[in-house]
Amino acid sequence: MVHDRRPRDPPRVGASVVNATVWLIRHAPTAWTGRRWCGLADPPLSRDGRAVARTLARALVDELPAEALVRTSPAHRARSTAAEIARAARLPVTVDASLREVDVGRAQGLTWEQLEAREPAVAAAIRGGRPVDWPGGEPSTATAERAARVASALEATSGRPLVVVSHGAFLHALIATLLGTGRFERIAGQATEPLRAAEVVRLTRAWPQ
Repeated sequence: MVHDRRPRDPPRVGASVVNATVWLIRHAPTAWTGRRWCGLADPPLSRDGRAVARTLARALVDELPAEALVRTSPAHRARSTAAEIARAARLPVTVDASLREVDVGRAQGLTWEQLEAREPAVAAAIRGGRPVDWPGGEPSTATAERAARVASALEATSGRPLVVVSHGAFLHALIATLLGTGRFERIAGQATEPLRAAEVVRLTRAWPQ
């Protein structure tokens, strides 16, 4: 699903601006997607996931400009998804470790039922939509700080179109951070929830030149 929003504040008449888009994309499915908490584990795309990535790439190729940059998490599932997009659109890919998934610590590899049984406080935080401090993993404050650094890096491109391939939990934090700057249109409803596999959110804003 693609969500396309325009900036809240249109540029002043006569101002020199460039309108640019950031495509935020969760990787295509793996055998763990929707079944187990993945975190920093590195399962490859499933057979269906590879097909989904190719379909996604074909859907995006006509809207990605030639000057777009593709940045991806180093995880195999993200790099494989980014590679399909880059191949279809003939764009270069940069691996960016700051786009890695949130480290879920002891929850890695667990099903939801196992998480509820072993880490009830974590499960309760997730159900309540509260920040999660994963036991043995990445604290919510660290995730927020990393999202802020990535947001600053995205803004530093000064309007260069960007494709960002990352992960559900981290993209959830990054979208919240970008919207919190006030320089991107707020996305309503489901787009602020963790993205589904291969889901795309587009944010568009105007950069003064």
